[in-house]
Amino acid sequence: MKSRFYVLSAFVLLLYLFANQTQIGWLYVAAALMGGVIGVSWWLNRRMLRGVDVRRTLSEPAAESYWEGDLVDITYEFTRQKPGMTLQLVVDAPNPAADPTSEAARARFFLPQLSPSTKNIDIKQEFCLYKRGLFLFDSPQAVSRAPFGLFSKKGTLPVSNGPARLLVYPELRPLARLSLLDRQPAAQLPRSRVGTGQEVLSVRPFRTGDSLRHIHWRSVARTGRLISKEFADERLPGLTILLDHRPLCAPIHTLSKFTPFETAVKIAASLGEYALRHRYPLYLAIHNGPRGALTAEQFWPVLSRLEIEASHTLNEISVGIQTEAVAVVLSAVDKSAINLLDTLRQRGYTLQVILLDGPTFPDHEETVSPVLAVTFCQRWEIPVTLIAYDDDWSTVLEGA
Repeated sequence: MKSRFYVLSAFVLLLYLFANQTQIGWLYVAAALMGGVIGVSWWLNRRMLRGVDVRRTLSEPAAESYWEGDLVDITYEFTRQKPGMTLQLVVDAPNPAADPTSEAARARFFLPQLSPSTKNIDIKQEFCLYKRGLFLFDSPQAVSRAPFGLFSKKGTLPVSNGPARLLVYPELRPLARLSLLDRQPAAQLPRSRVGTGQEVLSVRPFRTGDSLRHIHWRSVARTGRLISKEFADERLPGLTILLDHRPLCAPIHTLSKFTPFETAVKIAASLGEYALRHRYPLYLAIHNGPRGALTAEQFWPVLSRLEIEASHTLNEISVGIQTEAVAVVLSAVDKSAINLLDTLRQRGYTLQVILLDGPTFPDHEETVSPVLAVTFCQRWEIPVTLIAYDDDWSTVLEGA
């Protein structure tokens, strides 16, 4: 109920009291008529949203999927199937896939009149897909104050078709070259190097930390010293992308895409696209990630839905490494990240470390400067790339 309802009701009451005191007939009639207007207004207002139907459609993307940064059209078609008329309808249709600061994200429409005899009212909006992720579209909310603005009817308009869910892939910048993969041996070439496979390659003196199960007892009986087996490297050719998504990387709840973590996801997308395009087996090392080599149909949805998680460590993520070449993408650096790089170096992986320079981003958490990690990588001759907010990461990676 609006303020004018209370004003009109008070006026009707005063008019009735005055008529009761003066016994003037036409005052009773006027008070009754005005009271009837209030009743009719309430009755009509309750029915203003009945039978209103909404159809919501998105324009087809240029590619087979929707990608961050694409321009798309969203169309709302309003109709009324039942007899009657809808007046002064204000519709709120929030768009979660648009920029939260834009008008498209807070879309509001005004429909002056809607009835079965009226042609469908179509409203089209163009907007840019702001950020990767899975977005859920709520049903539009409508309010009507017809016919006299005395009452306000609010309700949810059912959507008869159109997407209730929209999966947006991360922004992709294809790479022309990637030295980490370009310098790998071909998959069919044998590699007789020490690793963690099952085939025994040689023996050597036992070292602290070696498993007792790997002791070569025949050599021990012959030499009287502890001798350990060395196994052939059976790590697969291809690329493993190790992507850190701990809370250290970014705030858990943030709508901004200008964070080091979001850029790290886009870099992972470029690396993965290069591997898939050149038919390299692709693996993604994340918490509770998929096992085995990924196809494009598997890789993009996983990367699109990736979120910050607090229930894992970098060592747990590293278990998913299954190839010799590993691209380590870190949007934040701490002591555990340095320890991980040291461990991977000692295990003989071919590394490419990609660090995001957090302080250069407009939206970032206060983290340890990546300079320490850069110094560590340079000391042990690990290829490292430092990417700032204003850098074109595709150009930087191609030149690394």
